[in-house]
Amino acid sequence: MPIDCYYLPPSPPCRTIVLLAKALGVHFNFKIVNVMSGDHMKAEYLQINPQHTIPTIDDNGFILWESRPIMIYLVSKYAKNDSLYPKDPKQKALVDQMIFFDAGSLYSNMGKCYLPVIKGLANSINEEDLKRVEKSFEVLNLFLEGRQFAAGENLSIADFTISTTICTILCFDFDISRYDNVAAYYERCKESLERYGFEEVHAVGVKAFTEIYHANLQESISLRVRTLIRVYVHRSSLYTRAITQQPAMFDNDEAETRFTAVEFSPSGSGCSKKPLAFDVQRSKVGYFQDIRIQDLQQASWLDSPCHNLACAPPERLQSPDFKMPIDLYHTAVSGPCRAVRLVAAAVGVDLNLKNIDLRAGEHMTPEFLKINPQHTVPTLNDNGFYLWESRAIMTYLVNQYGKNDSLYPKDPKKRALVDQRLYFDMGTLYQSLGNYYRPIILENATPDQAKYEKICDALSLLDKFLEGENYVAGKTLTIADFALAVNVNNVKALGFDINKYSNILKWHTRMETEIPKYKEIDVVGAKLFKDFIENMKKINVQLISLIPNMPVQLYYMNMSPPCRAVVLVAETIGLELELIEMNILNGEHLTPEYEQINPQKTIPFMIDDDLKLSESRAIMCYLADQYGQDNNLYPQTPEARAVVNQRLYFDMDPLLSSISASYYPVFKKLADTCDPAQYEKMVNAFQLLDKFLEGQDYVAGNNLTIADCAMVASVAAAESFGFDVGNFENVSKWLENIKTTVPGYEKAIAEPIEAFKKIYLENSQGEHEEEEEKEEEE
Repeated sequence: MPIDCYYLPPSPPCRTIVLLAKALGVHFNFKIVNVMSGDHMKAEYLQINPQHTIPTIDDNGFILWESRPIMIYLVSKYAKNDSLYPKDPKQKALVDQMIFFDAGSLYSNMGKCYLPVIKGLANSINEEDLKRVEKSFEVLNLFLEGRQFAAGENLSIADFTISTTICTILCFDFDISRYDNVAAYYERCKESLERYGFEEVHAVGVKAFTEIYHANLQESISLRVRTLIRVYVHRSSLYTRAITQQPAMFDNDEAETRFTAVEFSPSGSGCSKKPLAFDVQRSKVGYFQDIRIQDLQQASWLDSPCHNLACAPPERLQSPDFKMPIDLYHTAVSGPCRAVRLVAAAVGVDLNLKNIDLRAGEHMTPEFLKINPQHTVPTLNDNGFYLWESRAIMTYLVNQYGKNDSLYPKDPKKRALVDQRLYFDMGTLYQSLGNYYRPIILENATPDQAKYEKICDALSLLDKFLEGENYVAGKTLTIADFALAVNVNNVKALGFDINKYSNILKWHTRMETEIPKYKEIDVVGAKLFKDFIENMKKINVQLISLIPNMPVQLYYMNMSPPCRAVVLVAETIGLELELIEMNILNGEHLTPEYEQINPQKTIPFMIDDDLKLSESRAIMCYLADQYGQDNNLYPQTPEARAVVNQRLYFDMDPLLSSISASYYPVFKKLADTCDPAQYEKMVNAFQLLDKFLEGQDYVAGNNLTIADCAMVASVAAAESFGFDVGNFENVSKWLENIKTTVPGYEKAIAEPIEAFKKIYLENSQGEHEEEEEKEEEE
């Protein structure tokens, strides 16, 4: 059945989920909710969504709001694979980080800056708000250094939401060309998403925002303004030029404003590409036309369907006779590197091999870090396209250069089986080998029988996969055979006896003859690997390719509710954190040293081996995924996880944002009392939270989740400022339950709260004494 989608077409969050639905092949039954006329406040809509926001979806009775949780739900429920929202905890964490960055910084700051003009509450931009927007884009520019997309080399749901934010801010004359990485990234997003209708989906919203914004700006110009928009018409393509204001004098001596050309497309993508045939001098295939801004509503081309616009970038032209060299940074002893080389040989790709000496630290040089900040091998350079992670490289080589899809089938079910075997290789067989042999090789440790049995279990599974089969993932040779064959060869090189696994033995013998260049690449490489291991045993030094078990570091400040929430999650799952105190009140987060590891300069900030992660809620999701033993804390089912995600976004805004806006100015002595409007917003947020808790023990159901950890930190913060939670019966009962039953609450929340209250009261008492002294002097 189609999913009901309550939305308004111009809304950026609504556009984001519509575009994603198109990408997933999900059909929406659209239901317009005109927030301008109050449709979202009607009783029937409040019954569906008490937070009265758009977009909201109803998937056969499962109701969800907040665009970003909706995106995660749609991908988890309906995507054919997890490419848009990876299941791997570290990859997923990076996507989460960028989604929260967009919600809490990029999109949020854009709204604060430009919405007053859109709503007609202002007719000019506040410079301080604009600086915050610019700062957000500076941070995004740093994030995108060396990345193809927001969370790495692959398109993800983070790109859907961030590209929508960029698309929207272009309506407000914001110049993204100042940020090289952002500008290039946006072009990549448009090109990648156009197949799903990027231009068409955004057209209505961009047209509306552009016209309203500039119309409201016009009201601030007291002198008569003649605004010209120069439209270049080329067949079905339209490119408008407008809108940077410059004072000018016309023949009638009246001061007016002329708008200097800045190119954008009427569909709103910001596309600036002209047709190649365009001749400025002769203008044989097009013409220019001047249109007054008041004539825009009458311009018929504004209603043109965007799929008729010839704005899409030209497709890449390839010649079968021309091949650019592909560099592979590798080391011969590495199994993943050998697997990539085997796949390249199978698809006929000649690699320019560049050996990286890990023991000499060549993977840590500035030159290599620029190519791959994760500093791993193998790393591929295909004419400027950089890719690491061996299995990602293998799939890329087949998709890009394979003469057919036999090695990595396009059929969803066949491909899923190959992917499953690849993940089995990575997460079960390869991991069990490392867990068992690492201590023996590096520490001369006594062999652990339980870990040894894990290897046996993995090999038994592989042997079972091969029962009655010639290949590991179906009836034909696939890249899963390549990856597993290399790993089995490593098993043999490590001295593990595989003779009792008859199916593996027969299959592996077959692979030695069927996989092209197997003996040349893998047999020789496995011999080098064996020699390398023996040498490491003798000198008892650490293998470069194996990462030590370092504690998770958390840069935090115990006065910060988001920091407390992260600590509470860690306490709940029994994870020991190395806490590094940051006093942001003294500017410790602004030091060059801290900015180098966290360009966002925020807390909390987590480092777990090579993963660096900001945004508290992204950190909580990662910790629960990576280290949590209880799936209830961050549920695995799409529906349950979606509710948790929705509550996390509710905590961010309106709950915590309104608490901060109410009390922070008072705490900083910028105001004597809470702002009434913000206080009312906070009360409304507590009323909604009270409604969420009606008939259930926790905010997202009947089990404790990370959403409870986030919200209890926020609610406890409000309570510490004197807010009376007792006015909200359900919230009060829930808070007491959390305080008395959740492990680590005392350490993570209660103790920091008491310390904060002491400081807060001392400050208040000091101010009171100063006032009394002044009165006595007078």
